[in-house]
Amino acid sequence: YWTYIYSVQYYKSLDFNPDVVVIMMGHNDTHAQFYTTAELYREQYQALIDSYEALPSHPSVVIAGCTSRTASIRRDWLTETIIPMQKKIASDNGLIYIDMFNPTNGKENDKSLFTDGLHCTAAGYNMLANLIANGMSPLLTDSRSVTCDGITVDSAQQPENTSKIKVACVGDSLTYGDKAYKGYPVYLQEMLGSDYEVRNFGECGAIACDESTLNSGKTNWCYKRYERYTQSKAWKPDI
Repeated sequence: YWTYIYSVQYYKSLDFNPDVVVIMMGHNDTHAQFYTTAELYREQYQALIDSYEALPSHPSVVIAGCTSRTASIRRDWLTETIIPMQKKIASDNGLIYIDMFNPTNGKENDKSLFTDGLHCTAAGYNMLANLIANGMSPLLTDSRSVTCDGITVDSAQQPENTSKIKVACVGDSLTYGDKAYKGYPVYLQEMLGSDYEVRNFGECGAIACDESTLNSGKTNWCYKRYERYTQSKAWKPDI
């Protein structure tokens, strides 16, 4: 289930038919149980790029290299194999490559940026966003301003249509979807049309029971304990 192309998010990204695709992936590929060979990594990374470039929108693909991290990864595989391969793939395909490693190298123990040498704080994610925004600036329109303070969106961009009927799909893996299938909310969106906005709040393995009724209150599977439950309520759906 770790492979991105088997995830619901991958299919959602294809359905989004984007104009620009930013790929920053490779950190988890350095886990010993996933790492195979550099050549296989290159082939699979290329296939991921090809799947986006084949979309009707023919998006520009941007390669954001891996950040410097100290936790849960083989740093030598990252610096000696993964990152050089990312640079070569970008070069072979004529794509923008954004160096994420050097700007973050040595900052892994800065608690204002990284919580555990692996994941970021809000300030850390803001730093990554600024690196990516400035790196992809050749693709942005003249009316878009990229600075260290953030991005000013195009003036012609329309606000979200708040008149749409919002449908929140809550459930377990049959809602979330798995492997080569998208999950039913994607198809429900297509069936209902543009007057509706359907979002998938499914959580694999979730149960409807209150935690106090199962396993003496020790279960962690209750849907109400997941972030998706909180998000589904915060979205304030109509259905």
